[in-house]
Amino acid sequence: MITVTHQTTLVDGVEKVVITAPALDPETGDYVREIRVLTGPEGEDGIPVFVLRVSGAERGKIELTAPEQTF
Repeated sequence: MITVTHQTTLVDGVEKVVITAPALDPETGDYVREIRVLTGPEGEDGIPVFVLRVSGAERGKIELTAPEQTF
């Protein structure tokens, strides 16, 4: 559990944002997914500089909703 009431993180030079599909974590039994922010130029996708990993007991608990569905 995290108890941060407000946090803003600025990442400059973003080359790509990757949102992984929910997957079952065999160690915990929870569903997990990641939001990865990458900057360039190292590697094909760039350098991962920020990763938000979320988990939930049910797949539906970690669904993401956005106004534009481009991911």
